[in-house]
Amino acid sequence: MDAIADLKARGLRVVLYPFVMMDIPGDNTLPDRDGNIGQATYPWRGRIGPASADGSVVSQVATLMGAAAPCDFSAGSSAPVYTGPDEWSFRRFILHLAALARNAGGVDAFLIGSELVDLTMATDTLGQYPFVDALVILAGDVKTMLPAAQISYAADWSEYHSHRDGGEVHFHLDPLWSSADVDFIGIDNYLPLSDWRPGNTHADYDPENGVTSVYSLDYLKGQIEGGEFWNYYYASQADRDTQTRTPIWDGAHGEDWVFRQKAIRAWHGADHHNRPGGVRDAAPTPWVPGSKPVWFTEFGCPSIHLGTNQPNVFYDPKTSESYMPHYSSGARDDFMQRQYIRAMLEWWGENGGAVLSTENAFVWSWDARPWPEYPRTNDLWSDGPNWRYGHWLNGRAGSAPAAEVIERRLNTHYDYAPANVDLSRCYGQADGLVLAGPMSFRDMVGTWEVALNLDASEVGGVLRVTSRASAAIVADYTLDHLVEDGTAALHTITRTSQEETPRVAVVSYTDTELDYEAGAARATIREKPGQAEASAELALVSDLERMTATAQTMLHRAGDEREKIKLTLPPSSQLKPGDVFGFTPKSGARLRFIADEIARGEARTVNAYLYTGTALSSVGGPIRPGLAHVTPPSETALPYLLDLPILPGLTMADHQGLAAFHAKPWPGGVYLYRSPSLETGYSLNLRTGLAATAGETVTAFPPGVPDIWSPETLEVELFAGSLVSRSKEDVLAGANAMAVEHSPDTWEVLQFRNAELIGTNTWRLSGFLRGQLGTEWARSGEDLAAGARVVLLDSAVIPVDMQAQEIGRPFYWRALPSGKDPAEVTGQLHSFQGVGRRPFSPSHLKATLAGGLLSLSWIRRTRIEGDAWTDGEDIPLGEAFERYRVEIGPEAAPLVTQTIDDATSLLDLDVSALSGPQEIRVSQVSETYGPGIPARLVLTF
Repeated sequence: MDAIADLKARGLRVVLYPFVMMDIPGDNTLPDRDGNIGQATYPWRGRIGPASADGSVVSQVATLMGAAAPCDFSAGSSAPVYTGPDEWSFRRFILHLAALARNAGGVDAFLIGSELVDLTMATDTLGQYPFVDALVILAGDVKTMLPAAQISYAADWSEYHSHRDGGEVHFHLDPLWSSADVDFIGIDNYLPLSDWRPGNTHADYDPENGVTSVYSLDYLKGQIEGGEFWNYYYASQADRDTQTRTPIWDGAHGEDWVFRQKAIRAWHGADHHNRPGGVRDAAPTPWVPGSKPVWFTEFGCPSIHLGTNQPNVFYDPKTSESYMPHYSSGARDDFMQRQYIRAMLEWWGENGGAVLSTENAFVWSWDARPWPEYPRTNDLWSDGPNWRYGHWLNGRAGSAPAAEVIERRLNTHYDYAPANVDLSRCYGQADGLVLAGPMSFRDMVGTWEVALNLDASEVGGVLRVTSRASAAIVADYTLDHLVEDGTAALHTITRTSQEETPRVAVVSYTDTELDYEAGAARATIREKPGQAEASAELALVSDLERMTATAQTMLHRAGDEREKIKLTLPPSSQLKPGDVFGFTPKSGARLRFIADEIARGEARTVNAYLYTGTALSSVGGPIRPGLAHVTPPSETALPYLLDLPILPGLTMADHQGLAAFHAKPWPGGVYLYRSPSLETGYSLNLRTGLAATAGETVTAFPPGVPDIWSPETLEVELFAGSLVSRSKEDVLAGANAMAVEHSPDTWEVLQFRNAELIGTNTWRLSGFLRGQLGTEWARSGEDLAAGARVVLLDSAVIPVDMQAQEIGRPFYWRALPSGKDPAEVTGQLHSFQGVGRRPFSPSHLKATLAGGLLSLSWIRRTRIEGDAWTDGEDIPLGEAFERYRVEIGPEAAPLVTQTIDDATSLLDLDVSALSGPQEIRVSQVSETYGPGIPARLVLTF
């Protein structure tokens, strides 16, 4: 609700997109849909479907949907309260979120589900789709809750169109798309925009039409309504491997679009006729052509080599759905993602018309977690490694494409006319540029040439920068094509020695992953002592992986450039620098060369290098170890079971204890189990996805002074997490609270202003408020020895699930990473004492002794909302009644005991029988806890 309010306050549209996450770890024993033991690991939600042995689809869908209704969710401006049937159903899930949106003031659009392919196509009888019928009803219910919002369902790209089974065709979602309660057609569009393969012998490589690179925008745009799922499909993986393409056409009725998954515009603008048994119905479905716009509720591309071949897949070793795109090398490729997004937005912006506005096309994905902490901080977020090859735009959207940088420089400083610049095949990008001072245009272009394997040339007044990887053979020459230049030979081929060819390459750059410090990448090929070394200092921002690939490319290119050719062509030759040509000498096989320099005169004198293509393959380098390194998650978890007062800002009952957990690397989640016995009977008590910021003291800690800013310092070493300094005002408002354990299960709550990082994971804290929340008693008069446990009291500290009658009852607790077997962990015995119910000690205890009569006075404190400053009003009582116990004498056997009701003083108590120094104790009494912590003073009688 806070997020909705924040986004609306910033003038942004809000689309609420419920997401079903399949939290099914490996080694599970859940039955799959066919009755086999063990479901797929963290699968896609589209795999949810009816089980073969669990009855009809109708009955299973009814169970899944449940009976929750809009009236079961309270209205108002706070979180809705559910009062409906006791069920965890799909309807309850969706209607709960609709209620949240309603209570937050509404949203612009709401999706009632997404990509539930196996459910929407599930049927007992072809043509009848129970889940779709249930979605229609659900859309109506959500519309009653959010009448101003646009309502729809986000269908997968394989799902939105129709259900085809053999010769049958059913437009199964048309009842939903045509519903009066549905406002647009939602499509998660991950249709492929390429069918590219390594090399230049595959079907889509078309140099005659300028298609020599998968990065070609014209090629990618041409695949939006073309290529796979438009012109053809692959009947098998074997056909895909050989590019044996089966044409898509409708011989019976001429409606090719019925079988074209990419035919979004044609599908949108046509009547839909089901074909039961392969026979076309005379009457159309309820869908009215063009009646509602299309939204791309998702579209995107992984940042991986050949990502456009399969934009829907992603690489994540933790899930059974982890794939690389067809024929991908697996190298990171941010530019591939950029070209895909450009192609989609530009083509649909020009051709969407009344079907789709790019204002309603949502790129997947922008992560709300802060960059670069995500993805680098794996101890906070275990999915960080997935970012490298994933769909995320964070850390990529602001990158610097070479073509845009060069074009901007030309326009800003040289006023180049667009007709005099050709950057159409200038492919690649970096994270950014670092210019320490003025840099010539030649040096700037040279940086890009080395980093991205580009070639810059000027021919006929046109500056051309092209990717060597996209170069195509423009001509084939033999001796008959050459002209004499006055030398004895028509051509000369020279080859330098291997000793003169670099076998080591070092690239210097600015490293994104080292907080923009200087970085260096190194590559070798059969390194031998004393051999040449190539180096380049690049004014680019990148990372070790990609710059190692650049170093490798430098070596491969140096290997090609060992072999040079010089020849002369007639003046009619159109060969330009950067062009690739074939040459067949009198004896020997045909070789490929790339033109480097061309001297123009009565003839064309060409200097060229060997062109093997080896330097152009997609490669990657090492991933830097450390925060972004893929490391296995922890197999264990350390629990902190905390008996603490009620923490401000935390929703908890006063009888509940608290728990926090440490594991490194953080496994993504931790489960806490509880049992009354050590060996058996454990049940799940809570689960959390947040790691605690915890550690231990490494210096002695003086007792300090409560109630004022205490001057001591403390050094702590954190096992995970970090600390920040906060202002006095923030600390007084509750920030930087920490629990410090003084003795087993005895915790002091303190706050600190200053946190200084003084070593690896080691912080010096100062500016304390000691003994907060009534815990001043936990301090002894002596220094606390080093090695005490500390836990930052933030959102990672959560209440355990317990009843009030379980206070003081011992339980065994087992904490372990999600998905692990609790039997693998030994139980930890602990009983929570209901410290949240314990009254704070009274303050300002004063005593007056006169003539054998004792008078006492004190000021009441409260454990509930005591920091709320009120004008002339007392703080909340926090108890069922106001009562105090006064004791004088030894704590185990007091000499005097008095109970005081509804007063904070005791007057004229006869103590004439007492003598010597005696301790006086005053404690507030709670109905649920008993006497709290006493205030103390010693008086001599």
